[in-house]
Amino acid sequence: MSYTNRTFSVAKKSFDDYNLVYLTWSRYENDWPSTMHFHSFTEFMYIVNGEGMLHLEGESRPLNEGDMVIICPSTPHTETSQTKNCLEYYIFAIENITFNEEDRDNGIFMINISDADERKALLSRFKRAETELANQLPHYEVLVQSLINETLVSILRKIEAKDVKLEGKDVPSECAFVKRYIDMHFSEKITLDEIARKTFFSKFYIIHSFKKQYNITPIQYLLDKRLSEAATLLQTTNLSVTDITISVGFSSASQLAKAFKEKYGATPQQYRTMAKKDFTPLFN
Repeated sequence: MSYTNRTFSVAKKSFDDYNLVYLTWSRYENDWPSTMHFHSFTEFMYIVNGEGMLHLEGESRPLNEGDMVIICPSTPHTETSQTKNCLEYYIFAIENITFNEEDRDNGIFMINISDADERKALLSRFKRAETELANQLPHYEVLVQSLINETLVSILRKIEAKDVKLEGKDVPSECAFVKRYIDMHFSEKITLDEIARKTFFSKFYIIHSFKKQYNITPIQYLLDKRLSEAATLLQTTNLSVTDITISVGFSSASQLAKAFKEKYGATPQQYRTMAKKDFTPLFN
């Protein structure tokens, strides 16, 4: 098993109106573990060679040479390929750009660049940007800015994205990402370090930004989410407290009982008894 890539992370500096998060070149050799994930930013994936599959929620789509895929923020996805004719692709990630939901197709835009000269020009820009990011010669940021902007214009013209716009600041993208990530993965082990790696921000920034937006820290939100889910299961199922403990992400029944009583003023078993007696939801 081997997974070869070259990744260049970019400091948080503005490229005109957009923020470039990273540029990555990857080759999918043999099988590597592929897990569904999503980002707080928009990813642009260009297939240079090979073939594979893009997996979304509820469907999978083929990936072929010349395909350009725009993956919108908070869109669960992953890609797979085989040893024979394996995928080779570039991905660049952009913050502060989004699209109207009604124009997306399950969270993505997908086009194929069939013109040979256009493919050659696109690949040339990616390689030049990669070289500049690797060498970081004086004023490399200016050249990378120009290359990325030219690539964006080319792509957006093709999808006729009249609705492309800077993302609104009412809910920062990183906050929306963290909230949805917790909503989807609350039953798993989640740490601030892991969240920080996925958002490309420091955990201290994530705590400050999330609390400013939602008046609660990410870890407090995670605890509340687990307790709320536990309360729902206690009301609506006959699962044992032990099974509920595991399914909502607590490490032990005693840990669940302590947190549950602190929040709701009753143990899980007391809550279940009252809920069944009254036939109505309690505390939620």
